[in-house]
Amino acid sequence: MERPQHHAHHHSIKERGRVCSREDTKAKLREVRRQIERAQRIFVVGGGSFGSEVAEAFKAKFPNKAVTKLMPAPSLSRQTRQQARPLDEEARHQADPENERLSERLSGNCFVARSARDQQGTHVESDIQLLCGGFNLVAELILDVNSSLVDEHGFIEVKSQMQLVHNSFGHVIALGDASNHVPPKMAKPASEQAKSLAAKLLAVLRKSQSPFTMPFVAPKRICPLAHSFTFTTGDMVLLALARFCFLALTDAAMVPALGVMKRNHRHFELFVGVFQLCIAFCFNAAEALRAQLFLRELQWHFISDVLSITYFLLLCVHLMGFRDEDRNIVLRYVAFALSWLMKAKDGWDSTVYEVLLVASYVAGAAYRRLLSTDKSVAPLNKEKAKLALLFLALAALAGGIPIYFGGKGGDGAGDSGALSGVGFGKGCMHLLGGAAFYYAWLAVPCLDSKKTDIMPTYSAYV
Repeated sequence: MERPQHHAHHHSIKERGRVCSREDTKAKLREVRRQIERAQRIFVVGGGSFGSEVAEAFKAKFPNKAVTKLMPAPSLSRQTRQQARPLDEEARHQADPENERLSERLSGNCFVARSARDQQGTHVESDIQLLCGGFNLVAELILDVNSSLVDEHGFIEVKSQMQLVHNSFGHVIALGDASNHVPPKMAKPASEQAKSLAAKLLAVLRKSQSPFTMPFVAPKRICPLAHSFTFTTGDMVLLALARFCFLALTDAAMVPALGVMKRNHRHFELFVGVFQLCIAFCFNAAEALRAQLFLRELQWHFISDVLSITYFLLLCVHLMGFRDEDRNIVLRYVAFALSWLMKAKDGWDSTVYEVLLVASYVAGAAYRRLLSTDKSVAPLNKEKAKLALLFLALAALAGGIPIYFGGKGGDGAGDSGALSGVGFGKGCMHLLGGAAFYYAWLAVPCLDSKKTDIMPTYSAYV
């Protein structure tokens, strides 16, 4: 079974014959890109969804080039054709709805200057001609497995999560124009489907969600017609910038806690806190802009996780209430070293060693506060400690929102809800976490401050 071919032309990047290796495809794509960059007059044959998308992308990328698009068969209504006015009236040719065929059939992409003529006698001069017409769906593999998985039009039937409809094939996923999923059969929606799928798989590997619980929600996009050749890219950039600003501002909630550490002259804790704030800024920027800022997004994320764990463990060291500064120094540096090692050991598909490390320090603090008979344990400010626990619980609750919605494709795929759901949940977690750390640092004693204590204690290591 295959979908009927509506046009005689092929994709502009289609391989000849059965040549389908990755390297051949890359070489073909590089050649087409090189020719497009050299040409000043581009002729796109095919004004359907594929041809429109290609022409709009060319005009957006090269606004000074003349992009001519030949409209397809009369499947578009006259009203739609009125909406599909040329991007560049002087450079765009639009054939009559009843006579849109060329007098000479093009058998493939052509990278030389030539003049094409339609049946009305209109000539179109161009430096490069690209065929962007109909296509045949390749579903033979699925048909051989189970013919009921392909509908009467040749599309692979999928669920809203892009998995095949039959539960026995839930591990098979179909993206883009091969599936009968709702989004238009165009490159941009297919790219967003891939990003959504990548985010879901990453969340599953990190064990932050059960597999594929959330459907892919296609963002609302306007048809690639008229002057809107950039779709909603501008809107998405603005949303990404807004999300970055929102998360960067909420990251600043940690500043009051840094002020407490500075006042108490806790130099190492201050170093970790300031460093973590800077790394979080870089991570949020790389995530929102989807760009490499010296390091990749995941590398910034890795360092941010290490410093966040270290920062919490340093607080646990103070909660233990040791008056011996030598012991405190050893516990601090061990916390930093083990945080790095445990995160490297766990990677992104596990948190076992990180949880064990945090649990060991929390258990040490709990033992010192609740079970130890050591009379030298420094007392806490109970009122501040209660507020710290309250804000910590609220931060954990808010932090559950990004985990729960992690596979919806919003945060990972850059959807239009960047400031709702996932983004807003992260921002609330930052604010509440900042308040929790602020009151926690106010609650713990600072018995070894070198400059503020009347009878300061000194370490043999400094």
